[in-house]
Amino acid sequence: MRSPLSVPLNDKLIEFVEQESGEGTQFPSPAEYVRDLIRREQEARDERDMRESREFCEAVIEGYKDILEGRTIEFKGSIKDVIRQMKERGWIDP
Repeated sequence: MRSPLSVPLNDKLIEFVEQESGEGTQFPSPAEYVRDLIRREQEARDERDMRESREFCEAVIEGYKDILEGRTIEFKGSIKDVIRQMKERGWIDP
């Protein structure tokens, strides 16, 4: 285990942490409260990462479906030309 992490807080933050921890609260100590905040942030980040990964995989699958169904355009010129062609074919909204 690593050595403890020391984080200086201003008076307002110290008062808030003290209100959220200790006797009569869910957290027995300020350290437990801060650990819970960090765990929640980790969980939220993990959920975002999983959602982004799932969305990426879905986009790749949609791309493969487009190829299988012949929705492809040879890239010539600029991206504006490709977008124009896609709009003309009704593949994307104008």
